[in-house]
Amino acid sequence: MTTRWTVTARGRLRTVIELRGDDDELLSTLKLGSRRDDHRVAEATDPDGREWRAEVGIDAVAVGLDGRTYATLDDGTLTVAGKSLRCTVSRTGARTAKVVGPAGRTLLTAAPGPKGRSWVVFEFDRGELPQPRAVVLVIAFLLLHLDAEQLKGSSWAGNNGSFGG
Repeated sequence: MTTRWTVTARGRLRTVIELRGDDDELLSTLKLGSRRDDHRVAEATDPDGREWRAEVGIDAVAVGLDGRTYATLDDGTLTVAGKSLRCTVSRTGARTAKVVGPAGRTLLTAAPGPKGRSWVVFEFDRGELPQPRAVVLVIAFLLLHLDAEQLKGSSWAGNNGSFGG
C-alpha cells in the first residue's frame, strides 16, 4: 500500500515548514538553518519533542536522532539501516527525487505537490522502505537546501534562516 507524506510551507515572514502524514497528521516541523561555509544545519521537531538533526551540503546529507545517524546521502548513495540504495535528486529546482532498491525497484518518489497545497509529495511503500522518516527527512532537507541556494540573495529567508514559499 502506498503511503503519501507531504512537505508544506506556509507564511512569508516566518515560514512554517511541516512534514505531514497520509491523514494530514503533523509528523515534524522542519527548520533549515543559515548557511555556514558550504553546508547548513537543519532540524525537524516531532510533536512529542524529539529533534532530528541534519548536516546538509550540496552533495551530502546526514540525519540523526539522539546522537545516532539514521540515514546518509552521499553522491547518490543513500545509506539507511545498513543498506545502500541508489538515490537521484534533481538539482535544477524541479523538486524531484527517487530512491531505487538493489533489485531496481523504485522504493520512493518525490515530486512537487499541487500548487498552493504541498511543496513536495513523497510516495513510498512503508513495508519496502527502511526507516521512512529518516529517508524522507534526508531528501526533504536536501531539496530545501537546493531551493535556498537557488534563491540566495532574494528575500526568501528573511532573518530567521528558514525557507520561504
